Amino acid sequence: MTALAPSAFARWRPAFGRPTALGALVSVSLFVFIGIELAVLVTVLPTTVEQWWTASSTGDFGNFYNDAKNLDINGLYSPGLSLLMYPLTWLSMVNAYRVYVALGGVALLAVAYLAQRDITLPEARIAMALGIVSIPQMHWALRLGHFTTMLTLVALGGFLLLRKHPILAGLCFALLVLKPQYAVIPALYLLWTRNGRALAAMTAGALVIEVAGFAAVGFSAIGPYLG
Repeated sequence: MTALAPSAFARWRPAFGRPTALGALVSVSLFVFIGIELAVLVTVLPTTVEQWWTASSTGDFGNFYNDAKNLDINGLYSPGLSLLMYPLTWLSMVNAYRVYVALGGVALLAVAYLAQRDITLPEARIAMALGIVSIPQMHWALRLGHFTTMLTLVALGGFLLLRKHPILAGLCFALLVLKPQYAVIPALYLLWTRNGRALAAMTAGALVIEVAGFAAVGFSAIGPYLG
């Protein structure tokens, strides 16, 4: 919630650049949001960093790691996930977890940067970025070895690229097929907006990911995957 609240003030500017009572209220409100977000971040970040470095509990990452090592499918996830994660199996599980969570952290920082990039007010930009990196659910996902932050990054990147670079946007959306249920809404949106180029790129990219994944784990896995 804290990540979304500053967006209400993101594009507000006082008339003719003169300070107003409303402008002061907006600034004060944003600084309150920043204070709340910093308090949350100070609470969740140390645990995330400690968990990342000690790898005392790798959560669901162990399942992803073992399935990638054996080139097997993992539940409802695309077989392409095992293929993409296979290089991590050249490391021990602990070191692979550290690399994986670090990449997830970089993805979260990238989401925060992209979200605040077009905001005008400096305090609103800070509030937006802090709001994103302090979301507890994102930290829980990182600790558990989920790739939520990476999927968030490609989804946001897809929507930001959609207007000027529909093909690149479609390729970003294609990566959501790694967790297929996440690809449904973007695909429906592209259909609704009749963005044929983006939809074609998304479909082609998703097919490449799926075919490459099944080629790696074996096409006999199609039945269990669909079942």
